[in-house]
Amino acid sequence: MTPGAPDHRADPRTVETDKSGADPALGSARPVRRGELIDWVLVALITLLAGWTAVVGVAFLPWHLGAVPMPVSALLGVAAMILGPRAAYALTGSLVAAALPVASWFLVSVWLVLLRNPMMPTQAVSVVQGQWRVMVLLGLGSLAGAATLTLLWADRTQARYAAQRAASAAPARPSGPAGGPPVSVEPDEPPGRAQ
Repeated sequence: MTPGAPDHRADPRTVETDKSGADPALGSARPVRRGELIDWVLVALITLLAGWTAVVGVAFLPWHLGAVPMPVSALLGVAAMILGPRAAYALTGSLVAAALPVASWFLVSVWLVLLRNPMMPTQAVSVVQGQWRVMVLLGLGSLAGAATLTLLWADRTQARYAAQRAASAAPARPSGPAGGPPVSVEPDEPPGRAQ
């Protein structure tokens, strides 16, 4: 790192950059920060889009191709639950932001499934015929959302452990007694590991 340049490594919202502070993937000339106001506005839009995806998914759930039921709108929910949380996490670096589209989609879907139909007060909107399609929609969407959030959490945890391992691999060289030559320090091995 060049003298006098700001150190962005201490800020977890900063994307990994090269020595000049530029994001090599984007080709920019300035450091890229995560979690700013515009990023949270985009997360809010992604969350609204996930809720709208639930509305479309429930609306087209009873779709048939001839006499065969085709609940292909459930796949729309799966796509939203894979892409939405990843986009929100990429913008902010926050797992809470990644969970917002999942929560929005799930709450809107359940609300619409349980909503009463004014033309048939004894029947719910999408539980009229064939409840298996509702289970396909909610099951696949929830499974995709949970898997995506788990994978994001695992990636984040793995990156933290790698950073801790890299920081502990280069310990500071303490000086010897009375300012003598430095004393070598061996890194500690976890218990139970053979050398």
